[in-house]
Amino acid sequence: MIFVKNIKITLLAILVIFCILAVASANDLPEASGMPSSVPPENSRTSRNNSNIRTIYFPIMFYTPETSLGLGLAAITLFRGSRPAGADFPRLNIFGMYSFNNEYVFGISPEYVTRNQKYAFRLDASIRNGTSQFFGLGNNTSEDDSENFSLKTSSLGFTAYRRILRNLRMGVRAEYSSFSIYGLESGGMLSTAAAANGRHIAGTENSHRAGAGIIICFNNNRASLSPTQGTRLRLKYMYHSRNILSDYEYSYIKADFRRYITLSENYFFAYQILGEFINGTAPFMYLPKLGGQSLLRGITRGRYSDNILIAFQPELQRRISRNVKGVLFCGIGNVYRNVESIDLSRLHFSGGVGARLRIAQNPAINLRLDVGFSKDARGVYFGIMEAF
Repeated sequence: MIFVKNIKITLLAILVIFCILAVASANDLPEASGMPSSVPPENSRTSRNNSNIRTIYFPIMFYTPETSLGLGLAAITLFRGSRPAGADFPRLNIFGMYSFNNEYVFGISPEYVTRNQKYAFRLDASIRNGTSQFFGLGNNTSEDDSENFSLKTSSLGFTAYRRILRNLRMGVRAEYSSFSIYGLESGGMLSTAAAANGRHIAGTENSHRAGAGIIICFNNNRASLSPTQGTRLRLKYMYHSRNILSDYEYSYIKADFRRYITLSENYFFAYQILGEFINGTAPFMYLPKLGGQSLLRGITRGRYSDNILIAFQPELQRRISRNVKGVLFCGIGNVYRNVESIDLSRLHFSGGVGARLRIAQNPAINLRLDVGFSKDARGVYFGIMEAF
């Protein structure tokens, strides 16, 4: 066990050094709004086929209590054509990741942006296989009820956006996914499709889901990885119906508001208000989940899961040196079965400290290290992406 742990630490150290060297030596490139939120922008080692096509390669690394150490590689190909500087380009995103708990994910996402910048069309496809924990349904689950299961999913989605104003876009989306669940514990909640509190658990058999809906996005800050100023708002409504290849029928609403404020030359403040709402019967793995590397760090992801999620998390960053920041963060939130059960006097809390190391200046990219605490657990999180 000690030998395996030492290997993980050594690989992590090597990958940190490689990532810093690769990203810091990159050329400055314009940022495009179609970048997936899970990967960095166009910085890292590049290869050029001609002056109008550029491919960028960069490593991916992360560590969370749920995934353990994870490694990966991503590539982005930009098709610049004769478009002016600052314009969004058609692109092809490809990435693959593997974690030490035997989870893997592979994705590909081509995107086309029209020359007048008014329309964007995006196709995304991915496969994922890994092991997760299930704690039950509701906000009173117990650590003792935790059970492991394995899940394999294949997903396909299409989104078409139209720019309404300079910082406002509206789009329509259609998505389909199939999933198979295996490795269930005999006599457990998932194998019997019944939670500890007696509620029925949907999604314990191999099934499909399909839906369509609308997305509205406002963003006046294009620093997608490490923003320090601006506002982001994303509204999403999806309806999954048995009439369109789905085994489940439910509606899903998500409202995600984020504000970034520069208080002074050395102090930066940000906060996120998040609400997710499901009406109907959704598979348990697609229910809103509290906890993880992005939402209430210090609580195990999926520790609390139900039809409704409400959360608020602020974060304060202080510049210590030119390339280093210290971070204080906290968060409150909870999950609920329905609107009638919402009780804001009963909330889960987490908090912690962290550090940011600037590894690229334009656009700004930070390495993130956070340590979060809650009454039930603590977690260490490492990666390139900010929590929000």
